[in-house]
Amino acid sequence: MLRMKSGIQLPVAGGRRKLRLIQFFLSAALLLPSSATEAKGADAAALYDSASVSYGRGDFTEAAALYREFISLGPVDSDSGRYLAGMRMLGDAYRYGGLPDSALKAYNRALVKAETWGSDYDAAMTWNDLGLFHNSFGRFVEAAAAYLNALEKYPAGSDSTKLGLFSNNLGGVYSGLGEHDKAFEYFSRAYEINMALGKEDLAVLPLANMGLIYLIQGEYEKAITLNGESLAIAEKEDFPHGEAWSLLNMGKAQYRSGQVQVGIQTLRESRRRYADIGNLDGVGLCALELGLIHQQSAALDSALHYYGEAEKAFHAGRHEQHSAELLLHLADLRLERQEYGEALRSVKAGLTLSEKNDYTEQRVRFHDLAAEVYIALGDTASALPAMKMAREFEQQLSDQSLRKNLKISQLEFERSRISSENMLLKQDALIKDLKIRRTLAQRNLTVTLMAAALIILLLLVNRSRTVRRYTTALEKTNEAISDKNHQLKLALDNVKELKGLLPICASCKKIRDDGGYWESVESYISHYTDAEFTHGICPDCAEKLYPEYIHNDRKDKDP
Repeated sequence: MLRMKSGIQLPVAGGRRKLRLIQFFLSAALLLPSSATEAKGADAAALYDSASVSYGRGDFTEAAALYREFISLGPVDSDSGRYLAGMRMLGDAYRYGGLPDSALKAYNRALVKAETWGSDYDAAMTWNDLGLFHNSFGRFVEAAAAYLNALEKYPAGSDSTKLGLFSNNLGGVYSGLGEHDKAFEYFSRAYEINMALGKEDLAVLPLANMGLIYLIQGEYEKAITLNGESLAIAEKEDFPHGEAWSLLNMGKAQYRSGQVQVGIQTLRESRRRYADIGNLDGVGLCALELGLIHQQSAALDSALHYYGEAEKAFHAGRHEQHSAELLLHLADLRLERQEYGEALRSVKAGLTLSEKNDYTEQRVRFHDLAAEVYIALGDTASALPAMKMAREFEQQLSDQSLRKNLKISQLEFERSRISSENMLLKQDALIKDLKIRRTLAQRNLTVTLMAAALIILLLLVNRSRTVRRYTTALEKTNEAISDKNHQLKLALDNVKELKGLLPICASCKKIRDDGGYWESVESYISHYTDAEFTHGICPDCAEKLYPEYIHNDRKDKDP
């Protein structure tokens, strides 16, 4: 309440309530986008985490569905890195879920988005994923180009361990291309980067891979030495995968150097450690190597046992390239055991995988094995087409080898071409992104203007009502003041004042009027004012005038 000087009180509580209401609407208008963004971010985070859990347990179909839903929410301003990671993980889910075409599209979309947003880090990580994708299908030239782009794109000043990762992956690709010297160079670079950073656990795999190159080149002692060093570092850093991989390469080198039993024991230890960490591909590789050793030692039953173990592991791990390689050895073992029907089934299963994934070298070997099985069965009619197919694929393999050598020399050109194409895609995506941003900006501006207009309207309405309320109160106040003034005026009109000097008799106390007549005090005041007199007698006069009454009265009162 406000109190005016006149004593009139004006109500203002309603005005404050309206003001608070306007403040509330204004705050809501300002905070609503922030609240919506926070809710969207929470939903996106929950979807991403759920997708990652599904991916971790191998449910790639569910993971892909959750990653798609996560991507459909769009990026949250504060977490665009996770959005791009989700796009890459969608590609991984498709790849391991047996959808290579969808995986490639997902990786390419992630790459375009990363380059559009100017995120060199995410672009480099996507190139690395593309390299892994091509490498898994034996497309080593494409994989090499992708890894080179990853190295080129990776921003300076970022986590340098990623440079070690890309270099190690590139070394693996050059090893697949038969460029062992270049492979060793990149493995060495990865090892040196990680050691310089003090990341000994990350240096384990490059060091073991350097030993693998020595193994491939037949330098078994060097291979054993380097893998022994990588094993020691892995055990020191508590890196089980590094331990198992070092033991696998060491076991192969020990066996090939003539340390047969030592090599077998090392491979068994590697298999055990892979099993402990749930790495099915590692278990399968160890079992496959143990099967080969026992087959070469003519322990065919033991070899069959290990091949069966490897088959289960590769099937569970969905590694089709390893599965195809296993089927070659399994068919050869069945043929050696004269189990021609089983051998033929293995050949057909292997051909299916090889044709699906375009493993030309394996197709040559499978057709040669098929011809051998048909000849053993006396079916020359079927053997001849198989031999013909083997020679045709062998010619293709020769042509592919020539093309591969040509592509190796064209890697730099390929990288430039890909960079140019990606720049065009980036520009197109940037234009689309700008259009979307402009549309959103216009929409947000419209909403903001509407909200501002609404707030102004509410303020004007509230002001109008407040003015009317105060005007009414003031009018009532003015009326009350006017009434008071009128009453005071009437009172003043009835007031007769006695002013100036009054001549009064010093003896009888009569007053002389303006006409020169002497009047009694009572008569004069009654004439000039509204006062009226009533008479009494004071104690002093009473004693002078009526002494006998005063004395008698005092006697009666005395005891």
